[in-house]
Amino acid sequence: MNRRQQTWNRLQDEMKAKRKRPDPRGKGKSKKSGSAPHELIVQRLASEPDNKQTFRPVQPREFVAFPYEDLTLANLKKALADHYSLPASLCDVLVTNKGPSCTSMEQIPHRKDK
Repeated sequence: MNRRQQTWNRLQDEMKAKRKRPDPRGKGKSKKSGSAPHELIVQRLASEPDNKQTFRPVQPREFVAFPYEDLTLANLKKALADHYSLPASLCDVLVTNKGPSCTSMEQIPHRKDK
């Protein structure tokens, strides 16, 4: 082989090694393999509707850690139950502040993973 081809092959090998090297800034380490986020923004609502048949907020919005790989309604309720120290049967996910309860993930509005 001539010298030019050897130089070109060496450059290709260096580029391959660069692509396979882990990111020194650590950006790739915290990613999950699933499509689930690391945390959720939730707002706790009153358990009974007021006179306008809306559930009023009890607390401001807050971040809740989401340790699960898959974004499912069951995992969502488990994360909320862990955060609020309640049984999962008491946690409910509403479509709006007027209800109704969500029965599938497709009913949750403003999701970022759609």
